[in-house]
Amino acid sequence: MLMKVFSKKLSLIFCLFAFSWAHGLSLAPNYEQEKLAKVIASKLRTQHLNSSSEWQSRGDQVGVLILNTLDPSRSLFTMRDLDTVELDTFAEQIEHGKLDLAFYLYNKYLERAEERLNFWINFLEKNPEEIDLDDDEELMERSTSTSWLKDKKNLKQLWRLQLEAELIRLILSDEPRNEATASLVKRFNAQRKRLLQTRSDDAFANVINSFAKAYDPHTAFLPKADSENFNINMSLSLQGIGAVLQREDEYTKVTSLIAGGPADLDGRLKPADRILGVGQGQDAIENVLGWRLDEVVNLIRGPKGSLVRLEVRSSDNLKTRIIEIIRDNVQLEDQSASSEIIENPTSPHQKIGVINIPTFYSDFTALQRGDPDYRSTTRDVKKLILDLKNNNVSGIVIDLRNNS
Repeated sequence: MLMKVFSKKLSLIFCLFAFSWAHGLSLAPNYEQEKLAKVIASKLRTQHLNSSSEWQSRGDQVGVLILNTLDPSRSLFTMRDLDTVELDTFAEQIEHGKLDLAFYLYNKYLERAEERLNFWINFLEKNPEEIDLDDDEELMERSTSTSWLKDKKNLKQLWRLQLEAELIRLILSDEPRNEATASLVKRFNAQRKRLLQTRSDDAFANVINSFAKAYDPHTAFLPKADSENFNINMSLSLQGIGAVLQREDEYTKVTSLIAGGPADLDGRLKPADRILGVGQGQDAIENVLGWRLDEVVNLIRGPKGSLVRLEVRSSDNLKTRIIEIIRDNVQLEDQSASSEIIENPTSPHQKIGVINIPTFYSDFTALQRGDPDYRSTTRDVKKLILDLKNNNVSGIVIDLRNNS
């Protein structure tokens, strides 16, 4: 049974042992997160559509929902790990802004996830001959309804079977065993690097979203970065340079440029270029090798009219170059509603209008400030329908095939 003093002393324990873990991370909640947890819990309790009586029956599930998010395949935690954790207390603690127990569980997840990756990497690099793919073994599908394994010994047996299954999948796709082994080592090392970049904000978002799901599956908390991306997607505009980026090993790689954006008009930044550093105005350029993608994106975005300096290297050139770009408004026109007219080949005078809606959007910020020309799916589609009617189409088809 969980001792009452456990949660009170947990913060102190974190401080004392933060640097003594054998693993790479130990996260702790901060004051702002604790205060925000209380505010969110209060707003949900007083303003959510579900009644308080319904919440009472689901509040006890918050701890289970956190576990389901962290370990849906029941491959990281054991029964022994959870023996002393009273999962039915999580909701009450979060409502009071107490996040220590939830963060303890998240830290245990990070510790165990890194341990599994290290187990796999060591097996592949040091003991590949011990991986027997010819023996007769079974790996049952695991889900949130699967029972927890008893202890670490059973867990490592599961990890070995999971590793063999991954290796078999690659070999069955016609990849030679030595290449498949190298591919897995590279993949697991990349996963470990991303895991070690987990921040306290990530843990907080996970905990609060699990809490919100106890009300209903569609209630969610958006951290600052996710909120900014949501607003960009809804308004189809951003302030930056107009480059689409992705993470590739240690690098931030340019995958494409948005037509009409500052980077596209400048012409020097190219797809496949790697961004090694970012500087604001004439400030020193900061090296961003190994950074999280969202952190690099946050550095490159900025207000219209401001200067950003990029240290860039082409994929086929070892030399670096500095590119200075003035940020501007970037319109994501490829995501806006568009139309075309198709003529019927068997009836030359019959025309069909097609309206493609790749996503739904509405510029809430512009709407709230009273901008009469704010963008929205409704307003754009209305204009497209009028244009098609003026072109005397016989009918209109709405194409939603690529709208998730």
